[in-house]
Amino acid sequence: MPVVYLGGGFALYEVTRQPEFQASVGLGWLAVGIILFTGAGIVAAVVLAVRGGVKTFRDWRRSRGHYSRAERAQRALQAHAELAWNEAARLRSSLIRREIPPVVSVWDLVLEPGEAIFYDLPITYERYYGQAVSYSQSSGFFFGHPAFVLAGLAATSIGNAARRSSAEAQSRTQWRDWQQTRLLVTNRRLVCLVNGQWMKFDFGAMVAVYPEIHNWALVCEFNGAPGPLRLSGPNAPIAAVMTIHATHGIDALVRHPSLQPLSVPTDHQAQAVRAE
Repeated sequence: MPVVYLGGGFALYEVTRQPEFQASVGLGWLAVGIILFTGAGIVAAVVLAVRGGVKTFRDWRRSRGHYSRAERAQRALQAHAELAWNEAARLRSSLIRREIPPVVSVWDLVLEPGEAIFYDLPITYERYYGQAVSYSQSSGFFFGHPAFVLAGLAATSIGNAARRSSAEAQSRTQWRDWQQTRLLVTNRRLVCLVNGQWMKFDFGAMVAVYPEIHNWALVCEFNGAPGPLRLSGPNAPIAAVMTIHATHGIDALVRHPSLQPLSVPTDHQAQAVRAE
């Protein structure tokens, strides 16, 4: 800022001290340009100084353990993801050694004989399906000047086209029913609390399983409606390991290519969590 101020002042002094300055329109406009440029430079310098000062202050606070609310939430998410990733890796190793995971107690779900719950986790739930959507077309009777009639017909046509496009978009096959929910992982099935009701997904009913560990997701396909299930979030790798074990066996835990990222250190996976 001092450099801009002194440089602008010196340039303005050199212009105004010229003998022909009073009679020269060009020199007058040059002086005005120097003043405007100097003012803009000073403003820009102030803005940069403030931004740099704020960043320096924030860095100083972070160095002493003080974080903003958003930063605290991000750090908590990262820490949770690292713990979940470590648990998925530990679970994979223990299942390969034929060790049974610890059982947890859940009192609000009636279990089948011989069924045990191993995990009670928060998860993101989605289903992939299309749906039938109806819409109504409007029509109108217009009387009067031809321009008025044409405008009315055009407006009606545009409205019908918009409603038709909206209905087509709503009926398209896509991921639906997105919600944060609760997941119970048992030795026989995955159970999700969806809209206040328990949805049960038996391992024996699955026809395809896609453990998308690198995307923190698990996709399962079943026979019949309403379509594939996707579970996503930091706890998805845990559900994926249990599902692969139940549907493909111990050998798949070792050889399945989608489970190989569980061998990657957690600090590498934390970078992926930030993107999520």
